[in-house]
Amino acid sequence: MKSIRLAILFLFLSVLAGARNFDFPDIRSSAKDIDDFIPEGWTLMDSVSGDLNKDGFADKALVIEYDDSVVETRPNGCSRLDHPRILLVLLKNASGKYTLALQDNSFLYRTGEAGLMHGDPYEKMDINGDTLSIDFMRSRGHMSYDFVFKDDDLWLISAYNSYVSTTGTIDEWEFDFVNQKAIHILGAVEEKDIYEVHSRIPCEQLKTLDDLKMPQLWEVFQHVFI
Repeated sequence: MKSIRLAILFLFLSVLAGARNFDFPDIRSSAKDIDDFIPEGWTLMDSVSGDLNKDGFADKALVIEYDDSVVETRPNGCSRLDHPRILLVLLKNASGKYTLALQDNSFLYRTGEAGLMHGDPYEKMDINGDTLSIDFMRSRGHMSYDFVFKDDDLWLISAYNSYVSTTGTIDEWEFDFVNQKAIHILGAVEEKDIYEVHSRIPCEQLKTLDDLKMPQLWEVFQHVFI
């Protein structure tokens, strides 16, 4: 019995050590081929193109995922065995070369987060004009974040968060951080008893991707997280 307890303790300590010791790679600063930005042991998961810095050249946003499972401590304090992910923003210049403008190691959900148990909450990215959108699924809901690239960073300008209960009641939030406005939509879909509440967002300055750390950590209003 003592040996079993020691084995469990050793496994627990090993998990904690793994959570502390995983190091994200330093991505190369420039290259002509996007494959050159993907380190050994990582795989390209998603890629979108668009002119993020409005200079007339098609930039790239990439999602890459680590091939192996490791224990990673997430910004919400949870330690999980999963595949880490990185978001990269690459800016293209007139010579056709890409420059690494941003590397974010924490914002993207991993498989099994957002209440999906073993499902993958990551849905897609899009670039429309100079706006990068990142969409996630959640248990009985959806989240979307819109960023613009400015001053070498991604700034959150709007977001959407929805949830549908098992009884068909909807609970949606639309956030406009540029104009500091929020719309709360809620009610029973089948009964068509839906109403909106408009509020002012108590945040004077836009938040960056790094400020957010990961989804559902910023309490915009009391008990309302984005």
